[in-house]
Amino acid sequence: MPETLIVLYLHRIGCIINVTAVLE
Repeated sequence: MPETLIVLYLHRIGCIINVTAVLE
């Protein structure tokens, strides 16, 4: 599994966490 996919996956999780924090 390329490291690039891992970075994109972590970035996507970070975006979801940021959106959740804004909504709350």
